[in-house]
Amino acid sequence: MSASVIALVKQAETLSAAETLELIMALLQRTRNVVEAVDTPKQQLDWSDLRGIYQSPMLGEDAQLAVNRLREEWDDR
Repeated sequence: MSASVIALVKQAETLSAAETLELIMALLQRTRNVVEAVDTPKQQLDWSDLRGIYQSPMLGEDAQLAVNRLREEWDDR
């Protein structure tokens, strides 16, 4: 156990039973949140992640040609 954890345990020993239970519940919730944040894959697409991955037709590519090319790329997969 690290020195900081030992110090926290000593502090927890001064708590009442109700306060100890409250502390345990808070630590469990914090742990649950951390685990969910790390282990849970992103469920929804964040459209801002797509910014800049497609060349705009304003930059020289005809819109219909761009759509046709993209469809062909997806068909090739």
